[in-house]
Amino acid sequence: QLAAHMPEIPRADLALALVTLWLGRLCGRMDYAAGFIFMRRMGSAALTATGPVLNVLPLAVNLHATEDLPTLAKRLAAQLKKMRRHQRYDAEQIVRDSGRAAGETPLFGPVLNIKVFDYHLDLPGIQAQTHTLATGPVNDLELALFPDENGGLDIELLANAQRYDDATLSRHALRLMALITQFADNPALRCGDAQMLLAEEQTQLAHLNNTAVTIPAATLSDLVAQQAQKTPEASALADAHYHFTYREMREQVVALAYALRERGVQPGDSVAVALPRSVFLTLALHGIVEAGAAWLPLDTGYPDDRLRMMLEDAQPKLLITTQAQLARFHDIPGMEYLCYSQPLPVSDATPLRLSLPHHTAYIIFTSGSTGRPKGVMVGQTAIVNRLLWMQDHYPLTADDVVAQKTPCSFDVSVWEFFWPFIAGAKLVMAEPEAHRDPLAMQRFFAQYGVTTTHFVPSMLAAFIASLTPASAGKSCASLKRVFCSGEALPTALCREWETLTNAPLHNLYGPTEAAVDVSWYPACGDELAAVDGNSIPIGYPVWNTGLRILDAHMQPVPPGVAGDLYLTGIQLAQGYLGRPDLTASRFIADPFAPGERMYRTGDVARWLDSGAVEYLGRSDDQLKIRGQRIELGEIDRVMQTLPDVEQAVAHACVFNQAAATGGDARQLVGYLVSHSGLPLDLPALQEKLRQKLPAHMVPVVLLQLASLPLSANGKLDRKALPLPDLAPRVKGRAPQSATEIAVAAAFSRLLGCEINDVESDFFALGGHSLLAMKLAAQLSQTFNRQVTPGQVMVASDVAQLSKLLDTDDDERSRNLGFGPLLPLRESDGPTLFCFHPASGFAWQFSVLSRYLSPSWSIMGIQSPRPAGPMQTATTLDEVCEHHLATLLARQPHGPYYLLGYSLGGTLAQGIAARLRARGETVAFLGLLDTWPPETQNWREKEANGLNPDVLAEIERERAAFVAAQQGNASDALFTAIEGNYADAVRLLTTAHSVPFDGHATLFVADKTVPEGVSPEQSWSPWIASLAIYRQPCAHVDIISPSAFETIGPIISELINK
Repeated sequence: QLAAHMPEIPRADLALALVTLWLGRLCGRMDYAAGFIFMRRMGSAALTATGPVLNVLPLAVNLHATEDLPTLAKRLAAQLKKMRRHQRYDAEQIVRDSGRAAGETPLFGPVLNIKVFDYHLDLPGIQAQTHTLATGPVNDLELALFPDENGGLDIELLANAQRYDDATLSRHALRLMALITQFADNPALRCGDAQMLLAEEQTQLAHLNNTAVTIPAATLSDLVAQQAQKTPEASALADAHYHFTYREMREQVVALAYALRERGVQPGDSVAVALPRSVFLTLALHGIVEAGAAWLPLDTGYPDDRLRMMLEDAQPKLLITTQAQLARFHDIPGMEYLCYSQPLPVSDATPLRLSLPHHTAYIIFTSGSTGRPKGVMVGQTAIVNRLLWMQDHYPLTADDVVAQKTPCSFDVSVWEFFWPFIAGAKLVMAEPEAHRDPLAMQRFFAQYGVTTTHFVPSMLAAFIASLTPASAGKSCASLKRVFCSGEALPTALCREWETLTNAPLHNLYGPTEAAVDVSWYPACGDELAAVDGNSIPIGYPVWNTGLRILDAHMQPVPPGVAGDLYLTGIQLAQGYLGRPDLTASRFIADPFAPGERMYRTGDVARWLDSGAVEYLGRSDDQLKIRGQRIELGEIDRVMQTLPDVEQAVAHACVFNQAAATGGDARQLVGYLVSHSGLPLDLPALQEKLRQKLPAHMVPVVLLQLASLPLSANGKLDRKALPLPDLAPRVKGRAPQSATEIAVAAAFSRLLGCEINDVESDFFALGGHSLLAMKLAAQLSQTFNRQVTPGQVMVASDVAQLSKLLDTDDDERSRNLGFGPLLPLRESDGPTLFCFHPASGFAWQFSVLSRYLSPSWSIMGIQSPRPAGPMQTATTLDEVCEHHLATLLARQPHGPYYLLGYSLGGTLAQGIAARLRARGETVAFLGLLDTWPPETQNWREKEANGLNPDVLAEIERERAAFVAAQQGNASDALFTAIEGNYADAVRLLTTAHSVPFDGHATLFVADKTVPEGVSPEQSWSPWIASLAIYRQPCAHVDIISPSAFETIGPIISELINK
């Protein structure tokens, strides 16, 4: 019938056009390469040669959506005519001539063959039929087309059984028949308008997207107020310092809303929030909504430039922050502030509830490919739909406790902040930065009896890694439901979680542009058991939401076929703040529902036979690393603004394949090409990036290249970008003895790189104090003797540690690392002296080996118990004098290089002043988040005992140590640490600073600056000259390995000046 409509088109050409269109639509490719079989019988000899002389050449198929079938058929026929003259050009020779390596993308995919003969044989007196008895190997698909004289078409389909099953092939064959029927019914049909779904598949997808549910015309404040009226005296909100019932919480929310109104906030305005995680952060968001405004969360860990950029774009009416953060915003013209860190006076004021369903609920900024972040505006109705669905699907009760641990700049936090309060449950606030610490989260869950929480999959992997069966039973016993979102959820990780806990795991999916989550899938029980892919499907749509997977022609793709994921429905964002052009390009008209919108996610997905959606990756350069959404283009553009940088590109790759288990092990690398051709100052450029980009967008490594690698067509070849070299550059003596081989193997397991030199240093290759504890635990099991972290600290390369382990297991050996001097690295060059914090131990400075030149010695100065100066001294001056004597015995004359953390900084400053008084040179004084004793009331702290923050820090050290030691640790070390902390408070009650007439460098933990304290003013009476580097972290984290990724290179540069 089709051939009759197109008599001018040879049947073979028509058949080829149909099959190439069918293949292109199935694989979602407008352009692809198919193999085409040629006879290769050119010349009289070849025509009569016996045997197969076939050749397969790549046929470039280019499909155009607006083309009709006759046009496509004629164009392909013309291509084949030109190709016939090259049919003796062997495919193997093409591979060699194009410079392709074995294993690269093949020249072509499916192979096509037009056979202009019939299997039926009609010989004189004989009727016969040929049969295929066997075929050769098939890489993917081979299609033989047999057009007959009567206008019919036979197709022989050969497939690789390891890639296809019979059911899939049968459905694909039905799609080809349906395609032919469509063109037969409508010969003028355009190629892009042909449907690929079978009738039953159209019915199935329509049923899956039938999610209509009537929801009330309510706002967030309506829902919360209604619940507060039902359970006014129930527990609602708590953190480590405050607790509110529903009535008390509503009183605070209403009081704050009135305070916002007094400062000019009107319904429809936006209010920025820069608060640390506490009950006041939750109250602030609720108060803003009560006043009818939208909240704009600001992550105080972001660089000042980025925060200003967000404030400039949003133009909020007001900024709610703390006194400690105020200095970062005071120079923004016209910005009004409200400092909020204490409960407000309450009255019997009438609740405002000024929000309306069409108002914007919140604005969250995400990474932007243009180099500037973009603000996503989400409406009240959208988030109300999302929360009501969640309560219906995973109902909370008054017995539930929800954890608030997600940073407020990540949209997952929205349901944490509001869902509990529409269900009568309780919200508990984790301490700032606790979400990064698996051991802190274990304690938090157990302390509050948390029933409901969320993890980004990579953080879930870290949390699982911190669990033992015993600790899982204790910390996870209360959990009833755990949600994951933010990145692909590995199936193996879910199965590991099931072996450790009884808490069901649920996978959620959704971009910021669609009210947090738009789909769900159970990652537990029978559903988990049925998953055969590497990651959990993103599942099924939530209420009033549609999932569409479309091809390049904006037509639905069949199940199993990859396509672009689009979202529809009530949860779509209102658009991008102040970016109508971008809004119009991403929120487009829904071609299947006139008058409605559709959001293009940029995600590639496919329907599974079950009706669930499976996420396959991105169609652009956007990616998510550990839940953080990143546009590589934004990083590229910022790097291109760096001095002397001509070209720049960012790439995410796995440095350490051994670490790629469970979570996302990718890290960002920046590749730079110099304009001048001279070497770039990479540490300085990385510091400039930290001033412009959030920490999660700063490449961990910068590499300078002579040029960026390009593919044959002149595009950037990302696969050819070199990985950073983490291995030692000079290969020395290989491990030889049994002990050296065992130690090197342990290094390799923990560090993920090959150890081929006995002088390979554990800390220089990426180790840190916690990994040292794990190494000690592993070696204890290997050698059936106690190996302490202190031994690893003082003998940190393979040769030294092996020699130590080959000696007798005596008391002296086990006490290594616990003396007044801790030799972290000894060399012939100058020495950096590192003074202990209140714990009395300097182990945490071991990470410096990674950043300082091998010529530098690194020496820790400690106060071990029971004979350490912190225990025996009556004043801090005595401790300084004791450590000064230790220092002078080690190095009688300067120049001196001193570094201290917390209390250690106080000691280093006091010793620096004493050295100057002796006429010595202090070339470097570094203070890690250290404040003069005069800035705090230490007598009150002593009277009240150790404060909760100090106790939490001690407990975190204890838990980390015990986890690393796998249950083999003694409490003696932590008895010493606890005693040293108590002595530190005692000594600080009478401490006073001594003026130092030199220059010092202060690293400030910006997230925990004491209220009302200015670093410059605090130290000005005691230090003549001060340079300040602000770090986006808390006090307890400024000594962590992640913080030293920034601090280490700075210290290295300063001490080498």
